[in-house]
Amino acid sequence: MSFERFEKPGERFSTKISVWKQGVIHVSKGTMNYFALEGLDYCSLHYDREARKVGMQFIGSAEMPGTIKLSHRDVGAVIPAKSFFDFYKISYNPSRQYQLEQDPRSGLLVFDLGAPTEGYEGHPDGHFVEKAFSSLCTFRQRTSLEPTPQEEACIGRYLFDAGIYLNWTAEDMSSALEELMKDARNNQMNAPPRIPQEKKVFDLLREKIASG
Repeated sequence: MSFERFEKPGERFSTKISVWKQGVIHVSKGTMNYFALEGLDYCSLHYDREARKVGMQFIGSAEMPGTIKLSHRDVGAVIPAKSFFDFYKISYNPSRQYQLEQDPRSGLLVFDLGAPTEGYEGHPDGHFVEKAFSSLCTFRQRTSLEPTPQEEACIGRYLFDAGIYLNWTAEDMSSALEELMKDARNNQMNAPPRIPQEKKVFDLLREKIASG
């Protein structure tokens, strides 16, 4: 007999992904654990028009044309996919969750658009997580600062906490980041921080601008 020690108590393992109404794909931490996606920071998207299935290939670099960089968070990662969905005229509103399977022939991780799962798995305040992820994706697309995963985690935590505390919409979160960017470029905050993390994100952005 050959026993293997289990060394990941408390970690989640899932085979589901979520497509959010902002046009992003959320890959939960549990799904990343299940399919061993840690360290694979890029993804290419594929579509089978006839079967209406989406395929994803996770890789470690941007060596292939059309690869998309993942935004990592403590609760998983997101793939900005709005242009992909729009190109193939795939609806992404309302948010839905799908079962993810690995295709044995292509090796792609695939989900069937015709088979959304019941319910919405995730954080009890999942709608705030969704808004924070969406706002962070928008921020990354509009800036050339290229924050590290740790810096993105700090910004994401600020958006999530402020969203809960102040009941922000996704638009509120995006506006708050834009204002912080303006303040950081001017090297001065125009208003007192609404929550403690706001000053921390301001300092982070100011340092990124100064070093860039």
